[in-house]
Amino acid sequence: MRRNFRCLSMPETPLLWRSSARKEALELLEHLWNTGDEDARARLSEVIAAGPPAHLGPQDASPEDRRRSIDRRIFDRVALLERDGRHPLTPELQALIAGIRASHPEWHLAAGEIARFGWWMEVGGVDDGGRHLGNLSALETADAIIDYLAQPRDDDRFGEAEDAWRRLVIDRPERAAPVLARLAARGADGLVGVWRATLWGVRDHAKDPAYLDPALQAILASPRVLFSETEFSRAVADLLEAGVQGAKTPPGDPYWQVFDLTLAAASGDPANGDDPGDGHWVSLAINRSLGHLATAFFNGLFAHRLKTGDGLPAPLLPRLQRLIGLGERTHRPSRVIAASRIPYLFAVDPTWTARTLLPLLDWDADPTEAAAAWQGFSWHPRIGQDLWDLIRQPFLAAFDGRLETFGASKTALAQILMLAGLDFGLGPDLGRAAIRAMSDEMRGDATWWLWNDLNRISGGEPDQPTPADARWRGQVQPWLAKAWPRDPQVKTPRVSENLALAATATSQAFPEAVDFLSAFLVASDGGLLLDRLTKGGHPDRHPAHSLRLLGLAVRLEVWTDRQELAALLARIVAADPALRDDAVYRRLDLFVRAAQG
Repeated sequence: MRRNFRCLSMPETPLLWRSSARKEALELLEHLWNTGDEDARARLSEVIAAGPPAHLGPQDASPEDRRRSIDRRIFDRVALLERDGRHPLTPELQALIAGIRASHPEWHLAAGEIARFGWWMEVGGVDDGGRHLGNLSALETADAIIDYLAQPRDDDRFGEAEDAWRRLVIDRPERAAPVLARLAARGADGLVGVWRATLWGVRDHAKDPAYLDPALQAILASPRVLFSETEFSRAVADLLEAGVQGAKTPPGDPYWQVFDLTLAAASGDPANGDDPGDGHWVSLAINRSLGHLATAFFNGLFAHRLKTGDGLPAPLLPRLQRLIGLGERTHRPSRVIAASRIPYLFAVDPTWTARTLLPLLDWDADPTEAAAAWQGFSWHPRIGQDLWDLIRQPFLAAFDGRLETFGASKTALAQILMLAGLDFGLGPDLGRAAIRAMSDEMRGDATWWLWNDLNRISGGEPDQPTPADARWRGQVQPWLAKAWPRDPQVKTPRVSENLALAATATSQAFPEAVDFLSAFLVASDGGLLLDRLTKGGHPDRHPAHSLRLLGLAVRLEVWTDRQELAALLARIVAADPALRDDAVYRRLDLFVRAAQG
């Protein structure tokens, strides 16, 4: 969640407002809005209300047109969330869209998927998208469409005509093939924008061979000089990535022929050599042509349905070596993507992966390369004992003053550390040193993972030991006892609540878990803990330890609604009336009664 939010709202080039990634940005916005909590929606609300940065708007438009462009971009995002309806708009967004509607009553959100795409309103201030769309729809031949798009227009400052054509291809993909065939026959001069718009339109249907195959044939028939145009090679890379997403069968020869041509061109695209500036290598990789090509390659590889130890297909190995381009700066985006697939590649071909990719994780060899590779690895971390044994040393080296190079990827590092301690034999001294090197936020991520690890195996009959009980007794408590620091600065509300939640995931082991954790707990807001106790059976089966956990881990002064606490206390004393004399019960009961007057 945090990584996605940062990607959406990065101050320099926020994905939320990028016209080139509008569909993807709006899908991510909806996902974050619907899966986040109220605080997350409040933060998103602030980002939307602030509007796009000035440098992403029309630079030579009038102040009125700039204001209109900003309002329309805000309107589209707020209206999309409003239409979704799973969570109400914040008061700030309600007031904002009401004001925009009062100024522009003619604006409406487009129906269905069309709302996630834009024409004029994303970049310009003049509504030419609809006019171009109508004109293009009326043209009957591919040459007429190409001529219309290729003609210079003084008033088309922001590519409204090409964007309207892209939108038309998305809605009517059968119109793309004749245009692509004619583009291939007519050569390259002045037509790169038409190629780009057409390929971007086909991208949305690229999983269908009926649309992908004609596009590949047209690209192969096109003049090779086109690949020297970065906008062309970038559009082709986008198409290739989309074409094999979720593929059930490996791509054929035409696909790989286009891939090889695009890979050679992308190697010379200077944008692939960019430094992210903010250290977010994954965000950069997924927005560069070599990152798209790497994703395309691995999607194509997944379609082979390789099993553990099968080895990488020999025909693909030379292509993979060219793709990752060891030692070449411009190929770093593809290496970041490759690093994110290390767990899969290690399972399929451990020898090649250990020889080729794992050295990228070595901090001593190249700190910048290692930071990028570790961020990629941390994007989708899955790890077993064999892989852990090989990356253990550079992994632990990350905790030696290098954590700030990870950005949001620190969450995955914290979780891997816990997994290594529980399952891979990480020694308590090394674990304790790494935990102390973490920030409170990272320790919160580590203990949050611990709770979820136990929670996924909780459940079962109340009178029977559960898998969570066995894991607590066999791995969790013994390792925490040896490795988790008792330092005062480690005992924070964030960590405390997560550890208390971990105890609630146990069943028969709950009393011993609470007794053990008492040395680690301090008072926290405790809202989620109260919810877990309320919905579970511990207050009825383990009333004394439920009460003890409340007393240790809950800070009363933050609560405004005390009815849930009152109901929980009633269950506890119903199960064990003697607890009415307990000091913790009396304190909590007094707190509840004070609110009742």
